[in-house]
Amino acid sequence: MKFNYTLSVVPEERYFAVEIRIYDWEQAEVSLYMPVWTPGSYLVREFSRLVQGFRAMDGQGVILPWQKVSKNQWRVKAAPVVIVNYLVFANDLTVRTNHVDLTHGYCNGAATFMTIPGYEGEATALKIILPHSDWRVATALVPEQEHCYLVPNYHTLVDSPIEMGIHTRVDFMAAGRPHSFVVWGEGNYEIDRIVADTIKIVETTCQFWGDIPYDRYLFLLHLSTTGNGGLEHQNCCSLNYNPLGFRREGYFRFMNLVAHEFFHTWNVKRLLPKEFREIDYNRENYTTLLWFAEGITSYYDQLIPLRSGIYDAKHFLKILGDNITRYFHTPGRWEQTLADASFDAWIKLYRPDANSQNSQISYYLKGDLVAMLLDLQLRSQYQSSLDQLLRLAWAECRDRGYTEADIFALVERLSSKNLVRWLDLVLHTVAELDFNYCLHPFGLHLVASDSSAQVPSLGMTVKAVMVGRSCNLWKQKVPPRWLALTQGTS
Repeated sequence: MKFNYTLSVVPEERYFAVEIRIYDWEQAEVSLYMPVWTPGSYLVREFSRLVQGFRAMDGQGVILPWQKVSKNQWRVKAAPVVIVNYLVFANDLTVRTNHVDLTHGYCNGAATFMTIPGYEGEATALKIILPHSDWRVATALVPEQEHCYLVPNYHTLVDSPIEMGIHTRVDFMAAGRPHSFVVWGEGNYEIDRIVADTIKIVETTCQFWGDIPYDRYLFLLHLSTTGNGGLEHQNCCSLNYNPLGFRREGYFRFMNLVAHEFFHTWNVKRLLPKEFREIDYNRENYTTLLWFAEGITSYYDQLIPLRSGIYDAKHFLKILGDNITRYFHTPGRWEQTLADASFDAWIKLYRPDANSQNSQISYYLKGDLVAMLLDLQLRSQYQSSLDQLLRLAWAECRDRGYTEADIFALVERLSSKNLVRWLDLVLHTVAELDFNYCLHPFGLHLVASDSSAQVPSLGMTVKAVMVGRSCNLWKQKVPPRWLALTQGTS
């Protein structure tokens, strides 16, 4: 059996059109399913809800009977050749979903392509049909010929987003490998500056890991006011950023985003929790280790630009102070452990509500701070570092996936059982983090900012509302106390 895909675009109606051809099928029926989530974004998004116009026929064009047997699975009465066609509505511009308009089409594999259960490891092919001659394709897939790609397996298809349309592309070399930056949209960015600083991030990160696990790498950037974020892939990443957000601190935040997703090339895409070694696209894949996958990556997305010279130590300390402030303004840190925050990502982190601040803590935020405190203790007490811990994990765990026991064993190897006990405590209880204990050996201490220490707070956040037909949209947050990291003695 072999099968291939054809992807085309209907820009005027915001659809992707998908055709799947299955050859030499020998069974009486064939089932196809669409994933309910995409790796790297831990929420069941029900991509099949955007599918319409499903139909099937044999090689002579004779209609084949079919039925939908679950929310994301279709069953077709088969023939030696089965041709399946369907449309996917694409009107959601995020790094996890699909978007089509008159200027481009952005395709995420999990949100677009069905596959046959049990055949996810089979090689396939993809052909892309563009609606206009001035459209171009950007993807990490390796072309066999123009707009035609051989895909080693379904996992690679899911993990290789496709940007097609009118965009800006800059190719460059970094760390001895070819890279590309592709930008869709208009904004106040300076592509030369972005590329120059991205080269610094790439080379600093590759030097950090001591290994380059890809032949070429693609950065995809969408400029949009609808969201801000990124999603890592094996040999590329997708970024979504405010088109007017590239000035002053906004530019630094963007480079943090670039550093974060690129760091994931190692930590998450190849060095990953054991539970993610075998992906099940039909349901949640649970792990308690997202603090390591995402939190540690968040710590390094601040360190890598510092080490690259993109910003200085003063700005780095400001970021840490802002993060610690956010932590202390989250009452949910007393209700949810870091391990539980990871396990419950599927029902909590991506679904915030009015009580989220009171009931949960982000594994990005607290994981970042735990990574910092772990690093500081390794450096001050054991002449080691989190850098060494990650490189050991890369050497020993990347081919099999790591467990919590693996992480504890590596920490103990670099330090002692006492530090393992501390890490177990901060992962599995809601004990408060002691920042000044870890900061003191480095001449740092945590203080309340003089500019807001006396400002009273009701602990209340007010949201924007629409009153009748008026346009009285407003948003105001009562100024809280904020904390800063300062150099000096405690």
